[in-house]
Amino acid sequence: MKARHLAMLSLGDMISIGLFFNTGHIISTIGTLPILMTMMAVNFAFSGTELIGIVACETENPEKVVRWRAAPR
Repeated sequence: MKARHLAMLSLGDMISIGLFFNTGHIISTIGTLPILMTMMAVNFAFSGTELIGIVACETENPEKVVRWRAAPR
C-alpha cells in the first residue's frame, strides 16, 4: 500500500471511532428503539441490492436480465 492509502484508512478509522465514541450517554437518553428502527431501514434497503446480485448469479444470461430490470433502455 502507498502512503496515501494508509492515510485514507487512518482517516476513516478516526471518523468511525469518533462516531461511536461516547455513544453510551446518547443511547441511555433516547433508548434503543430509534437505533433498531434505523437498522431495520438499512437492512430493508440492502435486501434490494442483494436480490439483484442473487438474480445475476442464478440466471443463464445475467447481462440481459439484470440490465433490463435495473435500468431499462
